[in-house]
Order: sequence, then C-alpha cells, then structure tokens
Amino acid sequence: MYSQLWMDVVKKNSYMSITIHYIDEMFNLYARTLHVKPIEEASHMAEMVLEQFSKGLAVFKVMADMYQNIIVVSNSASNFCGVNGIPSTFYWLACLNHKLATVLTTIVNKTTKMENGVRSKPFYRYKDVPHMLPLFMLIDVCKKLVEYCKRANLQSQLSKTLKQENATRWNSLLRCLLSIEEMYDELVPLLQMKDNLSKLNDISRALLKELIAFLAPFH
Repeated sequence: MYSQLWMDVVKKNSYMSITIHYIDEMFNLYARTLHVKPIEEASHMAEMVLEQFSKGLAVFKVMADMYQNIIVVSNSASNFCGVNGIPSTFYWLACLNHKLATVLTTIVNKTTKMENGVRSKPFYRYKDVPHMLPLFMLIDVCKKLVEYCKRANLQSQLSKTLKQENATRWNSLLRCLLSIEEMYDELVPLLQMKDNLSKLNDISRALLKELIAFLAPFH
C-alpha cells in the first residue's frame, strides 16, 4: 500500500488530504480518499506534518506497527520531506508528477522579473536559446488561435471546442495543442471565411505533432 499526502492552503485555512492506493490479490488497483482534515497550526513544519499525518492514519486504526507496509508519496516541499518529518518514520518517495510539472512549467511557461521596482513584461526563461524559439512561437500562436476562436464565436461551429491552457491544470498545454490538432481540418474553412487563415498557417503542424508526442507520455 502507498499513501499520497497533500497539503493545500485555502485562504487562511490549511487542510491535509490523505489518499491511499493499493492492490488486491488479483492485482486490481484501488484508490480511496481517507479524509481531508483541517490543520490549525500556522507553520507547516516537517514535524507537525508527520504528527498530523500519523493522527490521520490512526483514525482508521493504522498504527505504528503497520507503517513498514506504507509508502508515502508527496511533493518535495520541505514540510513533507524534511529529515525530521515523514521520511523519519515512513518510506517516502517524491511525487514524479510534481517533478515533471516543475520541469515543464520552468521551460515552457512565461515569467517576469522586478527591476527598480518595475515588473517586466512576461518572457520565456530560455528565449535566448536559438533552437527553442520555434517552440515558444508555436505555443504563443496556438494560445492566440484559441483566444481568437472564442472571441469570434467559432467554437460552436466546431465538432469539438478548442481548449485554452490553464496554468493551474496539470499538462494543460497538451490539452490545448491536442484540441487544435484534432480540429485542424475543420478550422481551415472557418478561418478562410473570416479571411484569417494566417492564424492557422502560422502554426507548424509538424512541430505541433512533435510537441504533442513529447508531452503525451506525461499526461
């Protein structure tokens, strides 16, 4: 059995969500949410997280003599993986999805910086790497195409709507790119009628498919 541990901060309140994942004798996989419990302490120190997590398990009669059968998976925040916290009592693994998300968002998401109290315009962190420019341009063009289709009320004329990237949703860039690839042929006549086919011509379909193939295994 392994347990996934999450802690989310909502407004001024903190909550710990504990889920378990296990297999039976026939190797059928099960996933269950044990509970979402409020955390009153303001500081999310590793020791406190361990204490609250143990109390959460105790509600379901999962006591210390069973800990050797549990693998805890969480993100790599210090309050989860600190040496005096979860890893001191449980076998702990870093959540691979969080690792992948960090890498992907660092590379393909725009960022800003402060200079003399003034925030810069959004820019790609690796914009000066020559072979990355076509990729960044593709992402920008795809986002603009989705925005245009929404403003021009073209979504209702497609058999499937185009999806915009959502920074808070895992791998939503893939969802955006896939929606454009799937509707590519339907978009051609619609954009021709609007005399805006250039919005589609600016998208390298070969690069679009290549980026989709790269992101798909992380979905």
